[in-house]
Amino acid sequence: MHASPFERKTVEYLTLQIELLRDYLWSAPLSLLMVATGLWLTWCLKGLQFTLLPKAFSLVLRSRSDAENQGPGELTHFQALMTSLAAAIGTGNIAGVATALVSGGPGSLLWMCIIASIGMIIKFAESFLAHHYRQKNEKGESIGGPMYYLEKVSGATYLSFAFALFGTLATVGTGNMVQVHSVTDAALSFMGIPKLWSGILLSLLTAAVLFGGIRSIGRIAEVFVPVMGAAYLVGGCWVIYVHLDMLPTVLYQIVDAAFTLRSAAGGAAGFTLGQALQAGVSRGIFSNEAGLGTSSIAAATAKSNSSYDQALISMTGAFLSTFVVCMVTGIVICITQVQGEINPSSGLPLNGAPLAMAAFEKGFSGGAGFVSMSLIFFAYSTILGWAYYGEKCVEYLVGTKGVLPYRTLYVAIMVPAALMELHLVWAIADLANALMAIPNLIGLLLGTTYIANYIRQSES
Repeated sequence: MHASPFERKTVEYLTLQIELLRDYLWSAPLSLLMVATGLWLTWCLKGLQFTLLPKAFSLVLRSRSDAENQGPGELTHFQALMTSLAAAIGTGNIAGVATALVSGGPGSLLWMCIIASIGMIIKFAESFLAHHYRQKNEKGESIGGPMYYLEKVSGATYLSFAFALFGTLATVGTGNMVQVHSVTDAALSFMGIPKLWSGILLSLLTAAVLFGGIRSIGRIAEVFVPVMGAAYLVGGCWVIYVHLDMLPTVLYQIVDAAFTLRSAAGGAAGFTLGQALQAGVSRGIFSNEAGLGTSSIAAATAKSNSSYDQALISMTGAFLSTFVVCMVTGIVICITQVQGEINPSSGLPLNGAPLAMAAFEKGFSGGAGFVSMSLIFFAYSTILGWAYYGEKCVEYLVGTKGVLPYRTLYVAIMVPAALMELHLVWAIADLANALMAIPNLIGLLLGTTYIANYIRQSES
């Protein structure tokens, strides 16, 4: 059945109102709260995201050793990190970076990294509190995250309830439906697979992993994420190598455009400092999920007796997601000079995923298809990671009895999602992300003193 004109107008009006609220929250209020929280944590924790980054990566390298995984929990250190990366590294690290370059110019890449350095300390704090305040559920499994540490640091259960409720909504939207839409679009465009069939296949693949629980997700992420990420980085580095003579100029443009009042980019187009800053801040926040609190749910399951070490390991996820994956994408687009080219199918300038595809195609034959396949794999990994986050939010709200219905719904909704127009779903998911970030950031501010005292005592 087709929607009536009244129904279409109602949906359009509802979408518009949600988008207005979403845009307001993500523009000034939430961005300022995110930056303020990161700066406060950086001051109180003495900039440990910079001073202890080498130690953090040394812990990552040792994280697969049996000797390093002796504490209670379900996942190894490495599996917990890869599960959080599976959820964080998604279409935003490709299409989102391209969009930031179009709206803010090359200077946005530097601001993206500056904001990501703040995101690293937020990731540290989230993971520390989640691991430190984790609990055992009815099955004896380790569980944690903002739902649990918000209760401890604030004493207000309504903050925990709000996070879990909006986290569940965001999971179904951001982590599931919009990712399914991205995968099925790519499968139709580049492989000719009808959306219905690719939606069915995706739901079956997800069910095979999801019904195995967090250990199954962790085992898949442990192999899937490093291979997927390494392949994408090799492709990106090859494009940079092919255009290596342009690299010094591009790096200069990135730095110059980030701090000058106006700089040329993409031909006659110009970008103000404000545009570069706004695009970089928004993409820097989204690129690694710092502040949302979701990745700490995976950190809470790590087999470790040290919340401090696990937080350092989790912190590297923000570095890898933004400083590595996003920067490679951005430099490839800048170095191939595809900005401003026209998309033949729409007649408009290239933007989003098509811009990244055009850039990779200039590096090697089949580059566009390579990006398309990367988008599919990145989106699938996001589906798996967010599936677990939503499951733990549901478990907090209604107990373990809600897990099986949640998993069934999560898998079943993929088929209709493949065929839907998702403007309203996108708007609801983005709004839910903002609404769950607010209580989480409040909790981090309240928990800063405890984290600082713990670190001071452990060092003395």
